[in-house]
Amino acid sequence: MQILVIVHPHPLIFSWRQSNDCKMVPPGHPADAPHKPGKPPQGKSEKPKTSEELTTDKLLQGLSKAEAKNVAALAFSAQEQKVQRKKDKSSSRNWRIATILTLLGIVGFVAGNIFIRKYQYPALFKWYRNMRKEKVQGNYTQAPSYSMYQVTTVMQFEPVGYMLSLFTIWRTLPRAGAEFLAQCVTMFGDRLTSLHWSGSASQTNADKLIGPTGWASSGCPNEGLTAEQLKTNLTTNWIASGAQKNKDGTSANIWHDIFMNPAEQPEDFLNLCVFKELWEPDGSQCVGGGALVEMCTGDNQSYKMSHIWMLFDGGLCNVAFQHTDTEISAQGLFAYYFESPPEVPMNCGASYAAGAVSGATGACSGMLGVAAMATGPAFLIASVGLTVGAGVAGAITGGMASKEACENKAAQQ
Repeated sequence: MQILVIVHPHPLIFSWRQSNDCKMVPPGHPADAPHKPGKPPQGKSEKPKTSEELTTDKLLQGLSKAEAKNVAALAFSAQEQKVQRKKDKSSSRNWRIATILTLLGIVGFVAGNIFIRKYQYPALFKWYRNMRKEKVQGNYTQAPSYSMYQVTTVMQFEPVGYMLSLFTIWRTLPRAGAEFLAQCVTMFGDRLTSLHWSGSASQTNADKLIGPTGWASSGCPNEGLTAEQLKTNLTTNWIASGAQKNKDGTSANIWHDIFMNPAEQPEDFLNLCVFKELWEPDGSQCVGGGALVEMCTGDNQSYKMSHIWMLFDGGLCNVAFQHTDTEISAQGLFAYYFESPPEVPMNCGASYAAGAVSGATGACSGMLGVAAMATGPAFLIASVGLTVGAGVAGAITGGMASKEACENKAAQQ
């Protein structure tokens, strides 16, 4: 054993310490450093348990083996229910998304069908825009003043009109009524004004129709007049109405120049059903014509049921509206008032676009809901691909069908 003595620089102080090998080492020597415990091994840190898990562990420690199994089974069941609730929540969310996308597809289908009509029937919309700019607008309220969007949409796709009528967005308009209005605009064009479209009785001087010398009166039936006398009275009164003016210089009888001139075509004029029901006693030769209406007494309600009165009180829109429940065709309705109906011109290029929009939106509206129910990336990609493919196929098919129908119709004119 060796003893190492270290003398401190100060003469009166020295220090010694026994080393591991029985050597004395001075203070501050590396061997004199105190032992420091090593760091614990770095293992994978465990996730701290939640308060619920700690409570569960504490309860399980105090249970028997059988009780612990029951509790574990209950915990497993609760976990399964939690997983199922998540699945149900996800499924419910997917259904909501599918429903929303389907509704958006339907809205797009309806909006596309309506918007495209202005390009399909440019002449009708041009007249309508000019008519809406007139200073005096028809104010009849008992029947709707139909827009040209509704008229042309119902002509081509009547179910859209019924659906919007169901939601009270549009008033009821049958296809025959829509075609009748389009034929009138095509036939008379700029000669028609807002008052022809939907003017009220106070705006069109309808009260002047009635009486012994009323514009559309054949005289008083209780005077025992013959059919020839009734016809003569009617033509004479109608011709005279053309000379009457309003205070602003406009024609008092706005319908005088729309109908054929009885001075030039008396028989054709009198055989129009709208006038024939005024001079023929039973009106049996005209579908819809009633008995000779009273024109001279104070009780003239029956006259106000006549077809001529509809024109002066409500205009063409009222005529179309009043025939919503009848089986008369558009051609029959037009011939009742005027002559043979014209063919409404259509832009076949726009018809292709209209058909394409209808076909594409109709096909996509059904597939969007399927895509929304996709449960995985592969199925989602496949669903989106099918949706796009269905839209393209629907556009091509619908466009070609519409264009072909338009061209066939044009060839028959």
